Amino acid sequence: MTAVPYPQVPRSAWEGAETVYLPYSDLDPEILAAIHQAVPDGATYGFNHDYRRAWVTVTKPGNTRDVLQAAFGSLGRALPDDPGDSDDPGDS
Repeated sequence: MTAVPYPQVPRSAWEGAETVYLPYSDLDPEILAAIHQAVPDGATYGFNHDYRRAWVTVTKPGNTRDVLQAAFGSLGRALPDDPGDSDDPGDS
């Protein structure tokens, strides 16, 4: 797979692509390398994070959830659940 800089990916490529959220602490260099390897030819991916959550999106012909499950699975880890976006201390 060849990585393409984000600004060079047409906006239309992101339309309809699922975004998957996971705990920021799980977005480490090891999983980023595994995601890079799991993205199918013809697709690209993007990711970002805030202090609590990370999010990943894979363009078609890829499927974000399938790519993440393959990446985490290749490391013997399960895809973590979305920690949510609430700042309510009762939600932690």
